[in-house]
Amino acid sequence: MPSRRVPSVLRLLERSFMAWKALSLATNCAYPAMVVLSESMEPAFSRGDIILLANWQDVEVGDIPVIWFQEQPLPMVHRAVEVLLAPPLLFAASATLTTVALHFPTHTHRLFTFPAWLLATWSLLSVDEDNASSLIGLGSYTAITSFIFMLILPNILFGQSLSVLCDKPKTRRKAYWPQSQTISAACWTWNNPRHLTFRLNTTATWSSRALFIIRRALKVGLLLVANSFVNKTRIYLKADLLDFTPDKYPIVRPIISQIVFDCSRDDCTYSPVSQRQIFLRIFTVFSWIWSNFLILESYHAILSTTFVLLSIDNPKDWPPLFGSITDAWTVQRFWGRFWHRIATPTLTTWTRTILRITHEPQTTFEKATMAFGVFFLSGIMHMTAAWRTGEGYVHLDVMFFCANFFAIAIEIAVSHAWMQVVRQAKLKPGAEARLCQASRWFGYLWTFAWFFWMAPRWLYPKTLRWLIKQALTQSHAQL
Repeated sequence: MPSRRVPSVLRLLERSFMAWKALSLATNCAYPAMVVLSESMEPAFSRGDIILLANWQDVEVGDIPVIWFQEQPLPMVHRAVEVLLAPPLLFAASATLTTVALHFPTHTHRLFTFPAWLLATWSLLSVDEDNASSLIGLGSYTAITSFIFMLILPNILFGQSLSVLCDKPKTRRKAYWPQSQTISAACWTWNNPRHLTFRLNTTATWSSRALFIIRRALKVGLLLVANSFVNKTRIYLKADLLDFTPDKYPIVRPIISQIVFDCSRDDCTYSPVSQRQIFLRIFTVFSWIWSNFLILESYHAILSTTFVLLSIDNPKDWPPLFGSITDAWTVQRFWGRFWHRIATPTLTTWTRTILRITHEPQTTFEKATMAFGVFFLSGIMHMTAAWRTGEGYVHLDVMFFCANFFAIAIEIAVSHAWMQVVRQAKLKPGAEARLCQASRWFGYLWTFAWFFWMAPRWLYPKTLRWLIKQALTQSHAQL
């Protein structure tokens, strides 16, 4: 009974919405529940905490809410502001219009292209500092998602001319009424940035769906538990403004000055590197990776559970986003095997279009140019998100991703030279295996050293700017 499934799904969504609005009326809050995405509410709340809200007093825009934590009044850092849901709602409207367009014949898709693209652009431009909670939060991901969708839309509706209509309508109607299969196929068309292969026409059993949902729920639970330990580590470090000043950006030269030249006097160019500075730099690298992993995997788990529970998708339609961190023994493998690669196929397609490469890259120059184009466009994408969320230092996003390309290029050159040396040495199989294992451990060390050196140069200026803004807001709130 496929035709009845869509109305039942709509009724379920309607009832959920009505229950949410009833809860809003009962608590006198437009948003009776919220997830903390910023560290600005510590130590009262940590990132990932779910807060249930009830408003029994009149709070006007500009007021400073006060909560009680450990029997002490604690003013919230942020003033009461209107919560803007425009970015995700506009993106949802663009995605819905695209889904509707795919139910029409292909020659009519160009009529939907500009309105859908305009809604996605509006979603991107509606993200600003007021609805961006932290350096890595919902605002950044909304901007990045809208950016990717803007690049995907022309190819879907104008370039490939895809349609969920397998056969021509037998009547004079120009479109079919959406059914569960066609809606699922349309979502797979525009919501497949990784270019995953389409599934076969198989229906998962309820036991497999239940097992999938339980596993995803346990995964989110474990992520939140692990995140609580990360938050405790962050509180223990107690980083402040002075930890992210420009003199903390370099690390190699200060270490060399301190170790090799015994530079511990006042006339040295660089100040001594403290143990705290090393730990904070390590935690910055780990926190950047962990924050992206936590948020993306949590969103992925929630969306996959929703679509599998509604029988729109099967469990196999939602493979993991990230690979294994043990595969990242080079910078190239970090980005190619471990990282999510959500935008890589789309950026690759646009790089081919810009460079007018119609065939698979054959020469080293073509491969290098393609790789640089992907990293450069990725930097532009993150720069756009930083621009909309008010992070500042937007040029550092492009610099960071382009620097990773050059690091990979050096990696490949050194790796090829090393392989030539090993082949000419004609080692025994046992010695060659041990050398390969040692090379892998050296690769782990090199990958860590690269991000230990490069990531703070990208993140420290942004973090310093964000902390200054938080300090000014807090001091203004105490006036």
